[in-house]
Amino acid sequence: MNPDYSAHALKTIPRYWVWLGALALAAAVALAYTNSFAVPFVFDDTDSILKNNSLHDWRTVLFPPSAGGETVGGRPLLNISLALNYAISGTNVWSYHLFNLLIHLAAGLALFGLVRRALAGKAAGWSGRDAFWCALAAAAIWLLHPLQTESVTYIVQRAESLMAMWYLLTLYCFSRIADLPTPARHDLPLASINPKSAIRNPQSLWLAASVLSCALGMATKEVMVSAPVLVLLYDRAFVAGSFRETFRARWKFYAVLASTWLVLAACLLASGSRGGTVGAGSPVAWWVGAITQCKAILVYLKLVFWPSPLVFDYGMFFIMSPLPVLPHIIAVTLLAASTLYAIFRWPRAGIFGALFFAVLAPTSSVIPVLTQTMAEHRMYLPLAALVVPVVAACHWFARRRSPAMLAAAGVAACAVALTLGVLTYRRNQVYQNELSLWTDTAQKAPQNWRAQSTAGIHLIDAKRHAEGIARCLEAARLNPDYAPAWCYAGAGLLRTGRFAEAVPCLEKAATLMREHQRDHPPAAQPQRGAPDIADLDHLDNVYLFLAMALHEQGRDADARAALAAGVAFNPENAYCLNNLANSDYAAGDYTAAETHYRRAITVAPEFVEAHEGLAGALEQLGRNAEARAQYEHALRLAPTSAHAHYYYARLLARLGDTDAARAHAREALRLQPDYQKAAEILKTLNAP
Repeated sequence: MNPDYSAHALKTIPRYWVWLGALALAAAVALAYTNSFAVPFVFDDTDSILKNNSLHDWRTVLFPPSAGGETVGGRPLLNISLALNYAISGTNVWSYHLFNLLIHLAAGLALFGLVRRALAGKAAGWSGRDAFWCALAAAAIWLLHPLQTESVTYIVQRAESLMAMWYLLTLYCFSRIADLPTPARHDLPLASINPKSAIRNPQSLWLAASVLSCALGMATKEVMVSAPVLVLLYDRAFVAGSFRETFRARWKFYAVLASTWLVLAACLLASGSRGGTVGAGSPVAWWVGAITQCKAILVYLKLVFWPSPLVFDYGMFFIMSPLPVLPHIIAVTLLAASTLYAIFRWPRAGIFGALFFAVLAPTSSVIPVLTQTMAEHRMYLPLAALVVPVVAACHWFARRRSPAMLAAAGVAACAVALTLGVLTYRRNQVYQNELSLWTDTAQKAPQNWRAQSTAGIHLIDAKRHAEGIARCLEAARLNPDYAPAWCYAGAGLLRTGRFAEAVPCLEKAATLMREHQRDHPPAAQPQRGAPDIADLDHLDNVYLFLAMALHEQGRDADARAALAAGVAFNPENAYCLNNLANSDYAAGDYTAAETHYRRAITVAPEFVEAHEGLAGALEQLGRNAEARAQYEHALRLAPTSAHAHYYYARLLARLGDTDAARAHAREALRLQPDYQKAAEILKTLNAP
């Protein structure tokens, strides 16, 4: 092999073409994703970013949480990148999206350089001009394809794009040795690199950079595991020409490259089974995951060539029998067998199939992922394994026909890239808020009960109650054991005054959550304010909502029992404690009411309603001085509380402080002009 062939071919185009090509790619990507910078945190972003305390302290950033199946679990480099964003902008999303876009662009530029060098090498034999245009078209289509949006716009799926960037850089850095002078010995130990030896042997620097990129990728995501094998296949196909020459020339390099698997092993040990969501210990047999993925792979292939419909969350499903997907199994088996044959018969073609299957294999075969059976972000890097050979084949065919055909192919490539860029921009519009994202998902994946339920909660929050309740009830029908669906349906019914319908939904939710939490007890979370529908992932708040519905039906004894159960589950739920105290007050048990009000205040010292309630209980117990102090404290906390002013005026009137009582009654009416009780007491106070 002539070591100067690739360098000569690459030099047949001006250097500034490469820079202009890179700038064109950057501009195109920026335009396609210009509407992504305000996309909020969604789905797994909550646990991996908003609730991830390891991001707040550099001493803990190398130990991301994994017990709950967080995306960052066992991926320290991903966690570090998110910690950098947190240091820059806190929970403001702009820096996270900027990093995601820069990572995506860096991966695309690495692909651009890798394809250009591979095609211009002696093995492929393309001219520098042809290699440039083909690589530019492939990189543009890959960068602008809407299938990539999930890995770029969905913040935490940076895991996929960051891993892919290191994967491509591992291959790119290795590809640089093909156009460098061959040293007397190819297998200089990487550990012995120093500036002087690097000058004499620049190959060693690129090989070291390849190893470093590979190690960083291993610390980013597990699917990096196949990178050393792909480097070997690339070496054999585009550089050395045979496995024998590959090992003879660079066996020490491959020994060091293989050692990066130790980094991956350490990360896997740290994450365990990611909270039981992945791994051999999961309750789903490996073969069930494998046959399910046969269908998934064909869906992915279809989306490459026709990217519609794109679905944010396909849900959790497994195909338990091979018969329904037998055609899919046969098709994928033939594709895999063809790839294996091509690796040995046509290595330059086989490497693309190897890349496709090698990247998908970890989560698409023997290691089932329970929480997401299918996910479009898994196609981020495998997309390159399809785009590059298709673009190269089209360019090769057009070049052989005529210059006019080649020009037409170039125009077609621009049109395809432009169309894909527009589709990406439109796809990013769906991500603008969680309501649009989840309603879009529920419409496209109607059997996904998680999507139906999540769409329901956001519809209810948007006061589109009828639609939201219908979505939640549909989720409950699809999966009767899914507690959140019953929770949110009950909350929506409660909001719309359909109390009789809300009660059975909330009771079902409480039963399911109680059974689940008996086996998986969560840590109690302090609840200091009025819970909203979004807080219904905690059993105590479900009891609180149930108590509200029961109270509205006049079932006060049952309502009190529900509140007591909520307090028993979480003694730090201040709102539950306050409502339990209100129940005691209404029943005339002022001593019990005082106890529960004080417990609520201990949990939430600024809980105004609890101070008002405690003042009322103390007043009923005849401890007027203490009651007066509590009213005054409540008014210091909330001087605009019309209720506090009214009740304080009532106490002052009873104590004979008429002027002060009149002043507070007037203030209550000023704050709430239709406050009938305040008007009545003021009328009484003004009477001669």
